[in-house]
Amino acid sequence: MKIIIKREIEETYELELPAYRKNSCHYYKILSETCSIMVCTLNNYETISRSTAASAIKLAPLESTKDEFYEKFNEIMTLIDDKG
Repeated sequence: MKIIIKREIEETYELELPAYRKNSCHYYKILSETCSIMVCTLNNYETISRSTAASAIKLAPLESTKDEFYEKFNEIMTLIDDKG
């Protein structure tokens, strides 16, 4: 027996920018409808990169703070500088 279920969900979020989101190893600063900064703290995969606002909301369900974001941002920048 094969059952195929197709789902499409559309959600609307209202945010005051900049907005901060997180999950277990990613921290996001949402800058606009299309742009966010992502800090990945996963061991051996530490990165700072650009992402989309939609990805930030979709992948990081928890609210965060400016202080928490910059704490992780600075931590990863230091780690990257030390490896460089």
